[in-house]
Amino acid sequence: MVVEFIATKTGEVLLDKCLFENNLAHDSGGGLYQARSGSVISNCVFTRNGCESYGGGICNNYSGEVTLRNSVLTHNRGKYGGGAYTTLEKSPLML
Repeated sequence: MVVEFIATKTGEVLLDKCLFENNLAHDSGGGLYQARSGSVISNCVFTRNGCESYGGGICNNYSGEVTLRNSVLTHNRGKYGGGAYTTLEKSPLML
């Protein structure tokens, strides 16, 4: 599946075999922005995504866990955290 952009605010997101490519956010989370939710990301690629602020590939903002399994983050850019950014200790990024 090719994903152009996804933003979450509640609930849990389960993603498998997705490609997040060439996305741009004006603030945070070029490929994936999540707030107040958790996600499990398996077998996905985040490449050439960008943003002007936090997390070019993934931004986990005041959320639950983000679990990455067999996934790749490459060539993403952001002012803070090109590949991924998480805001709080309570919002871990599990690799």
